Amino acid sequence: MNWYDLMCVLAKCNGKSLSDDEIKELSISGRRRLLSGYPVIVAHHFSHRFQAFMNYTLNGASKPIGE
Repeated sequence: MNWYDLMCVLAKCNGKSLSDDEIKELSISGRRRLLSGYPVIVAHHFSHRFQAFMNYTLNGASKPIGE
């Protein structure tokens, strides 16, 4: 998962400030540790992204799946 903005927020919740390069270099176990440490924030972030996808893509002006 390459959601750099989420990883940045989770690192700040953990008391660290990471640059984009540091986030890119995080190991899988480091990412997993951040994700499992803050499940409510991760769920809210996923929900927000899914709603944005629904609103702007599937329910957008082109209506790709119909009305």
